[in-house]
Amino acid sequence: MGNRLSHSSTSRYQTCPTSFKYHYIDRLRSTTMSSALFFGTAVDNAITAMIKNEDAELTFKSFWEFQDVNGSREYLPTSTSIVYANSDVDSDLLLEQDYEEIARILEFSGDIASEIDEVYKEKEYLGFDNLPHDRKVFLNVYNWFCLYRKGLIMIKTFRKEILPNITEVLGSQVPVKLDNGAGDLITGFADFVVRWQDDPTPIIFDLKTSSRDYDEKMSVITSAQLTLYVHALSEQFENTRRAGYIVLNKHIRKNKTKICSVCGNDGSGARHKTCAAEIVQPTSAGTTAGSTRCNGAWKETFKPEAKFQVIIDEIPLQTENIVIENMGVINEAISTGVFHRNLGSCIQPWGPCTFFDLCYKNDSRGLVKAEEKKS
Repeated sequence: MGNRLSHSSTSRYQTCPTSFKYHYIDRLRSTTMSSALFFGTAVDNAITAMIKNEDAELTFKSFWEFQDVNGSREYLPTSTSIVYANSDVDSDLLLEQDYEEIARILEFSGDIASEIDEVYKEKEYLGFDNLPHDRKVFLNVYNWFCLYRKGLIMIKTFRKEILPNITEVLGSQVPVKLDNGAGDLITGFADFVVRWQDDPTPIIFDLKTSSRDYDEKMSVITSAQLTLYVHALSEQFENTRRAGYIVLNKHIRKNKTKICSVCGNDGSGARHKTCAAEIVQPTSAGTTAGSTRCNGAWKETFKPEAKFQVIIDEIPLQTENIVIENMGVINEAISTGVFHRNLGSCIQPWGPCTFFDLCYKNDSRGLVKAEEKKS
C-alpha cells in the first residue's frame, strides 16, 4: 500500500520524522488541542460558503459550535479538550447578549468580568492542565465567545474589503491530487481559484487565519503548499503560475473614538475618564475669568475590523522543481522507515512538542490513540 501524504504531513516530517511517525503511523494524539485548528476550520468553511453565495455567518456558527475532537464530536464552547492562547481573548468585543449567554451556559449568577480575571490568575499560577474542570469550562466558554466575535468581524471584513476584488470564481475547495505512478499520493484542497481585479490570469489562493503578519515578499514564493497547488492545478486553470495567500489576522482593530457630549472635544486615545478640555469662562464685561475643565462624559463609538493581507506572486519553475524533488525524498524516506529525531525542533516558540514527554521520559500521559477514519 502506497503513502498518502499532504502538505501538513510532509511539513511535520520535515520538522521531525519521529513526530510524523507518532502522529500518522502510531496515530497518537494529544488529549488537548489548540483552538487555532478549530477556529481556522470554521472561518475557512464560512468564507467558502460566502464564495458560493451561501450564508457565511450561519456556516461559521455551525462549525464553531461542533467539530470532531480526536474522533469524537464535541460541543466546542464547553469542551475542555481545547486550549486557547492568551491572545484569543478580547473582552472589548463581547456584547451584553454574549455575557447573558455565557451566564446561562455556565449557570453563573455573579460578575463574569471579575470572575474571568480570577480564572486567568489561576491559569497563570497553575497552568491550564492543572485547573479544576469547572474553571477550565469557565475559561473556555469565555474564550469561545471572544473568538466567535472575532470570526464574525473577519467574515464582515472579507465581504467588504476582499470579495469585491474577485471578478470571477473559477473553483472553490478544488481537489489537489498528485500520483507518482507507484501508488503514492499527495492530496489536498486549494481554497479557491479566482480572477482578481483587472488581472485575467487565474490565481490559486489559500486562506489563512493568523496572529501574525505574513512576509509580503517571501511567503508565497517559498510556500511548498502553494507550489504543490500550482504544480497540480496549473494545467486545469489556463497554465497559471500565480498563487497567493489571503490572511485574516485575529488581532482586531478597535477603531474607538471618544467625543465629549458637552463640548465636542475629540478625546480618542486619551485615558481621562471625563473630558479634559479647558473651557474659557467669559464675564459680562467681555473679558475672561479664567478656564475650567469640561469634565463632560464621553460618547464612545466602536467600529471593529479585521486586519488582512492579500499577497500574490508567481511561483518560479525552479521553486516547483525543488519542492517536487523534496517531496520525492520525503516519500522515499517514509517508505523505507526513516524516522530519526530532529532534536532541534523539540522546543518551539509556543512550547514543547506534543511528544516531548514521550521522547525524553517515555511518558505517554496526555496522549490517546486516535480511531481509524472510515471511508
